[in-house]
Amino acid sequence: MGKSLTTILDDAHLMDLPNLRKLRLLFEDFPKNHNLILIGRPNLLASLDLGVNHDIKSRVTYSVITKRLIPDAMRDFILRELDRVGLGHNTFT
Repeated sequence: MGKSLTTILDDAHLMDLPNLRKLRLLFEDFPKNHNLILIGRPNLLASLDLGVNHDIKSRVTYSVITKRLIPDAMRDFILRELDRVGLGHNTFT
């Protein structure tokens, strides 16, 4: 099985949409087992819902809005979501 790369961007809601668009284009050149995870406030999803951003939104395969969680609850949530999408608990080291 080949190696995969997962890039995580925190505070993605602060990025300009033209830069997100450039990231989308960059990831088109990566193998399909490479992933980009955007972590941001709910307004990021609202921005992506705009018709002009359909090219980015069409690449979103999974999204979730969470309530603020304490660290142990966040860990449990992440592991449960990894199980849901079929990724191993060692996805994040």
